[in-house]
Amino acid sequence: MYGILRRQYEESGTDQQERLMLSFDKMFSRERDTALGDLFSYWRLKCAGTSNLPNMNEFSSRSLLPQSARRFTSWLETETSNPLGFVLRNHPKLTAFGDHSNHRLGELTFKMNAKAIIKEYLYCKSLQRPLYHEIEQTVESNSRHFVRLLLPVVDDSGDVTRLVYAVRLIGAAAPPDSPANS
Repeated sequence: MYGILRRQYEESGTDQQERLMLSFDKMFSRERDTALGDLFSYWRLKCAGTSNLPNMNEFSSRSLLPQSARRFTSWLETETSNPLGFVLRNHPKLTAFGDHSNHRLGELTFKMNAKAIIKEYLYCKSLQRPLYHEIEQTVESNSRHFVRLLLPVVDDSGDVTRLVYAVRLIGAAAPPDSPANS
């Protein structure tokens, strides 16, 4: 299937967002020569051609990732069963939304966004498969439009304890201090 698998639109006051879960055919056509495509290729390589997910030790340092993907790659620690306790690591600063690195999902102030990402992260973790989204949102008069690739990785017990993700802005330039411009 090519294109949109799921569409979600929400409004809360002046805040709004549209989140599209897209097929991997769509991802392959858009991300072939991008950092997201390179990261996905690396993830697949670490799957070792089996149905097994890569071990988190393969993603324990950005230095292990393909050079092109390092500055765009972040991760979410998902060891706890409560998604409000999931912790963002190396979170990219996109537009004026700020840096949420080392924050738990339950600490995020944009509740509409937090609720949506919790669902997406839980879905990726429970399905144990990558997900590709296009997200356009306006929160507190700040807008951003980007794509995100979510990749599950496991610990030595085979539990998904980390979601590696990368983003690519669409249309607008990232702020100068953003990992997207590093």
